[in-house]
Amino acid sequence: MTAKELINHLNTLSPDTRICVKGYEDGLDYVSVIREAKILKDKNSEWYYGNHQEVLDLDSKHFDEIVWIIQ
Repeated sequence: MTAKELINHLNTLSPDTRICVKGYEDGLDYVSVIREAKILKDKNSEWYYGNHQEVLDLDSKHFDEIVWIIQ
């Protein structure tokens, strides 16, 4: 999903609509943090990890910039 797609969808909602993310194992939590990050796409192949990995090496030149919505 791109920022444009997210903005277009959010524009259809009431400004008072709460935003949630999936809980650690089950349930939902309200979003409490939104931050920008850099990721390496398709870095992880194990099923129990997310597909992408946050870039911690500030010298890395091959990354995507994202917005990370965190509970």
